[in-house]
Amino acid sequence: VGDQVGLHPHYAMTVFRRCYGVTLIQYLQRLRLAHAQVLLLTTERTVLDVAFESGFGSLPRFYATFKSVCGLA
Repeated sequence: VGDQVGLHPHYAMTVFRRCYGVTLIQYLQRLRLAHAQVLLLTTERTVLDVAFESGFGSLPRFYATFKSVCGLA
């Protein structure tokens, strides 16, 4: 991100967090979860397929992120 906007990476992350209130990693996790939630509600795909299509590298990582962000298992 920093390279794309011509800022030092640490400063770019600081600016991002100030603007959005979350780190870039947290933002990406929420974006991936939002996509996963849409797929879970609108398709018949398995949770595993949804997790991978949403950018999660494994089903345990998807469950852990879902639980930490949404508060549900």
